[in-house]
Amino acid sequence: MPLIVICGHPCSGKTTVAKRIAEACLLKGSEVIHVDEESLHLLRDASYKDVPSEKNTRGLLRSVVDRNLNKSRVVIFDSLNNIKGYRYELYCIAKAAATRYCMVHVDTPAETCEEWNETRVGSDVGVHDKYSVEIFDDLAGRFERPDARNRWDAPLFTVSPTRGEDHVEEQVAAVAATATETSSAAALAAAVAAGASAGAPTGKDLKSNLATATNNLSATNLLHEIDKATQSVLDKITEAQAAAGSGPPGYIHFNNDKIKNDLGGDGSRSEFEIRPLHVPRQIPLPELRRHKRMFLKLTTNNIFNRVKDVHIAKKMFVDYLRDQIEASG
Repeated sequence: MPLIVICGHPCSGKTTVAKRIAEACLLKGSEVIHVDEESLHLLRDASYKDVPSEKNTRGLLRSVVDRNLNKSRVVIFDSLNNIKGYRYELYCIAKAAATRYCMVHVDTPAETCEEWNETRVGSDVGVHDKYSVEIFDDLAGRFERPDARNRWDAPLFTVSPTRGEDHVEEQVAAVAATATETSSAAALAAAVAAGASAGAPTGKDLKSNLATATNNLSATNLLHEIDKATQSVLDKITEAQAAAGSGPPGYIHFNNDKIKNDLGGDGSRSEFEIRPLHVPRQIPLPELRRHKRMFLKLTTNNIFNRVKDVHIAKKMFVDYLRDQIEASG
């Protein structure tokens, strides 16, 4: 079952929409997990008061989503999800699980959200659910609207609570259908009827690729080989950036001579060949090292069955970097 990611301004009505989607999915016989700050006993204002707190909150929420996501239940992730890079990470989690994915944008004007935030004082939910003015303005100002042209923001459903009950009900029903319909055609029809921006296949499971596939560790020295392969890729990028001076390196080509010799020297395209990597900007060395650490962390979890030698490891890392560069814009 899919991962339903809900995003929007603080106090835009995301939790109300999430609960209605959960109810609709339950009526269709699906198991539903609702993940938000409240379910983890996190206070909203304290969770986003500074950079370390926000980083810890996002990491905790992401890990809970990752742990609960599988093909037997619907996971509704109800949080700000206001940064496109973070939404891309969630997309990768769904892709690794080979399940469906959709984005729900609760599009409420910032002025209305601010008014709703003020009304939380003295309400049943308690004073701790109210954002301070400084934190509210910061979170609202950093919100990056989802774009259905990005695969990690598609298919995109836009729910506007201020447009009335009929509109909300229609969108909720479409999201529930996309999440639970076993027929791709039925899910697509519901999404189209609701006016969803389906920039990605609607009602279909995502397919895991080399960068997100999960398999078991197959050799004790494989991590060392992968480390060498990834470092050689970083060395090549560093050399290209140095040669480019202050400008962008452009396309970086990797030497495939040994790979072609291994295949018989005919130069035919194969799974071992590494496509050129387009680098549109100068990437600082700390950022490259961070990508390497994350890739090694991912590979030590579960993706070794397809790693036959150093060339496959290098190809996987280049594909991973390609996705990360594209996601960062």
